[in-house]
Amino acid sequence: MPIKSSQIRDILNAKRQDFSAFNSEALRDLQRYRTAIERFCDLWPEELAELLLKHPTDLGARPLEEYENAPNLILPCGLSWQNREESIDWVRDRLGNITTFAVDGSQIYPSKDLSIPIALVQIGWFENAHLPNGGYCKDIRIDVMTPQELQAKNSGEPVDRRVSMRRFEMEIERLIEYIHDHAGAEDVLVFLDGSLVATFAEAFDGETRQVYVDCLRSLLAASERHRVALVAYIDTTYAQDLAVMLRHLFDLPASNSIHDAQLIHRSMNWGDRTPLFRCQRAGILNSYNDQCDRVAFTYLRTTP
Repeated sequence: MPIKSSQIRDILNAKRQDFSAFNSEALRDLQRYRTAIERFCDLWPEELAELLLKHPTDLGARPLEEYENAPNLILPCGLSWQNREESIDWVRDRLGNITTFAVDGSQIYPSKDLSIPIALVQIGWFENAHLPNGGYCKDIRIDVMTPQELQAKNSGEPVDRRVSMRRFEMEIERLIEYIHDHAGAEDVLVFLDGSLVATFAEAFDGETRQVYVDCLRSLLAASERHRVALVAYIDTTYAQDLAVMLRHLFDLPASNSIHDAQLIHRSMNWGDRTPLFRCQRAGILNSYNDQCDRVAFTYLRTTP
């Protein structure tokens, strides 16, 4: 049935005030937080240290890197090239003989059209040594989940979460295997497609949430124990770690509409990043035990 645009227009007009009020409040909060960034950058190291002492935990973020040359918390990239060949030469200089390893996965969920619940999970990995003569390694690993593994009593029971959890377990297991096999390698960089802080799992039941926590704790511990660099990444974030830090340090009003990307994106050009921060997010990170203070983060702009 087609949508009647005239009805949508009438409803939007009737609720115009709600949207205007929300927008005004969000803009007001955003300006307060952006002003707080300027205040933060103007602090002397001694002043910042004194403020940080008042908030030993759950600060949201804690600076790990100097920011004197980072106006608005932005470290300029400062890179420019005359042509594509120059940029490729720069990349080759940075990545030459550095091996990168990344894992990703996919799944087929149980279908209600089948009388027996069954699911398929696949992970694939890509290893690139960035050698002058080229060459790389790709491979896959597959698992089939039975009704017992799905813990399904009938074919119509929703078990998608268990399938996604199994995919995550397999991805982490493969990354840990690779880290173990390259212990002590200073020329290896391992990538996780996702976040090291499983805030998304806070909405799950306790058993499921613990599986994600245990996986990520094991991955962090493997990286630390075997001294292999680990980088996790997400392409879009609604994290509020910097916003929470600013709220605590400068007694700002709490605002669910403010997230970090809003605060910094307008000051960033391609290649710019923020200084490094230690993640001190309240919530699930407190369940990481000995790994709760091992996650650092930066925001990097990779698009025009």
